[in-house]
Amino acid sequence: MLNYEQYGRALFLVAEERAHLERTVDDAETVLSVLHDHPQYVKLMDSPAVATADKLALIDTAFGTLETDLVSFIKILVERRSLYLFPRTISTLRALYDEKLGILNAEAVTAVPLSEGQKNALCQKLMHKTGKRIRLSNTVDSTVLGGILVRIGGLQIDGTLSVRLERLSDTLANLIV
Repeated sequence: MLNYEQYGRALFLVAEERAHLERTVDDAETVLSVLHDHPQYVKLMDSPAVATADKLALIDTAFGTLETDLVSFIKILVERRSLYLFPRTISTLRALYDEKLGILNAEAVTAVPLSEGQKNALCQKLMHKTGKRIRLSNTVDSTVLGGILVRIGGLQIDGTLSVRLERLSDTLANLIV
């Protein structure tokens, strides 16, 4: 198991044990957003040129209002000059959280954005098939001529127009006249 997976699992277990898992996940998403918007912050925190005490003070200033164990965890990463691991660590945390709540992440790839009604209908259909709650994202890809490509739980369901046309072409090619 890689460090970020161990870190993510440890953070999950601590947050679950202390009954603040939801807040930890929400606050971690906030930190992820800040780090994504300010990549130079990660470089600063992982730099040996800045004193550790100064870095820890900056963490308190930036994230001191967030869940205490999460802030302590960030400080551990900073002390080890490993803040760059935070995004992948939180991916592990999020995956464990989703598993605990019975949530599957699904991606719908379409030529145009799905309407809310279409998203809801697709979620209901996937929920019925899997027995789990669905968190759906919609990616628009102009190379998809029509139809939909769904990725869920390591599976891919391709209902795009190009695949349907390819199947039709194969069927026609195999017809004996």
